[in-house]
Amino acid sequence: MFHIYGNPASRSFRIYWLLEELNLKYTYDPISVKDAALPDFLKINPNAKIPALRDGDFYLFESAAIAYYICEHSQRNSILPFNGTRERAETDQWMFWILSELEQPIWWNTKNMHIWEDGKRVPNFTEQALYEFSKHKKIVSTHLSRRDYMVGGSFSVVDIYCAHTLNWAKSSHFLTESDSTLLKYIESMKSRPAFLKAKNLLKKT
Repeated sequence: MFHIYGNPASRSFRIYWLLEELNLKYTYDPISVKDAALPDFLKINPNAKIPALRDGDFYLFESAAIAYYICEHSQRNSILPFNGTRERAETDQWMFWILSELEQPIWWNTKNMHIWEDGKRVPNFTEQALYEFSKHKKIVSTHLSRRDYMVGGSFSVVDIYCAHTLNWAKSSHFLTESDSTLLKYIESMKSRPAFLKAKNLLKKT
């Protein structure tokens, strides 16, 4: 059974959502951002970040690596295409793009507004972050205007990462009513039973 260290109010939610989609049993510790910097947790993830996974005596950090590990150890492989297929290559393409491009302006803006100390915050940073994000949201909006899911014709792990990132953008006011394609996609993904089950963890922390 997988054990997850992470707060469902953070990007750890992606892993809880994935586990619910796969109908896998798991246990978890609701580690806060502050707790992640404690010596005991630094032995698990020296980056002082969540989520992290324990599988027996094996530990893993970085949410995408955790997601791939879980998928590849699950009997339900449709959520992550097999290695060597074009679908897997496309999955990797969008996963890496979401993490390295789409997410970054939101994440840096969040750090600038809520995490960094006053003396380290950059004035007018949100304007720059919005500019950068606007370029990326056009790409994903165009892509989703022609399909219901990010890859192929069915739900996959990419949709978890894309929908969660876009929902984060929405809550950060990086999306507006004019982003109808993206807003529709977000609501569609949030209506999934597995999302709602994972969301219940927020009530327990």
